[in-house]
Amino acid sequence: MEKLIDKSLAELDDAAELTAQCKLVLDHFKAADIVAIPLGENSSLTSCMVICSGSSRTQVSALADKLEEQLRLTGLRNITVSGAAIGEWAIVDAGEVMVHIMQPHIRELYRLEELYRLMGAGTEAA
Repeated sequence: MEKLIDKSLAELDDAAELTAQCKLVLDHFKAADIVAIPLGENSSLTSCMVICSGSSRTQVSALADKLEEQLRLTGLRNITVSGAAIGEWAIVDAGEVMVHIMQPHIRELYRLEELYRLMGAGTEAA
């Protein structure tokens, strides 16, 4: 198995670097429309949300599995993956970065980008 992330575990302690490496892995495995939304101090859950699309249940599941695998190869632990078995919407929680991998119709339905952009700006939805 090819290791895509060439950063040390200490380097991945930085949310911006962890976000960049997550995006690199997702892009390598052909995720579509990758968006990163920094939340800063406006969220107690995570520092950054990454949202991307997979074209099928199989691809959504594979993207979640591959991302988890690549993060674990760096030594990162406490990674939680939810929804990968179903494949419509998977979440990879890597602590400082939370990744949502969704089929396009699910992504359009929930429009998380709008919610998280407002959250990142410290504003409320109308």
